[in-house]
Amino acid sequence: MMDVGCGNGHTIAFFKSQWPNTEYTGVDISDVAIEIARKRIPDAKFSQELPLGNWDVITVMGVAEHFEDPGRELHRIGTRLSPDGVLYLEVPNCLAYSSELHEGFRQTRAGSGQNEWHWRRETWERAILDADFEIVRKLSAATPAWEFCWVLKMSE
Repeated sequence: MMDVGCGNGHTIAFFKSQWPNTEYTGVDISDVAIEIARKRIPDAKFSQELPLGNWDVITVMGVAEHFEDPGRELHRIGTRLSPDGVLYLEVPNCLAYSSELHEGFRQTRAGSGQNEWHWRRETWERAILDADFEIVRKLSAATPAWEFCWVLKMSE
């Protein structure tokens, strides 16, 4: 299992508590987060670059909205799936907490001031399909801000 945007390793730590015999790999751009994750889960592998290989499960949770080109980056990540592998994608509905209701890539006005895509579900799904995925399942989280979730497979 590979977690893209693993941060401090909290998701991998949870999965490891459920499936201890699975091999885990975490990817994050933050060297500080990677160091914390390595201490938290010493037997997992961590990297700041997307490693080569094929995974049965890849998670991308709360990071795709920051990709400069989400479709291109999701496709690149998807090429690391095994033939029967699945990618779990979860992105916030940034429009749910934005005062601006139009779609676009913009800097947030609160918190860290990071840049993120403010897209509707239909726009995300168009980017997913354009990235050569098929949507296996559409899910919704419990809160409007985290309602965009999908299970994906690479198209054949």
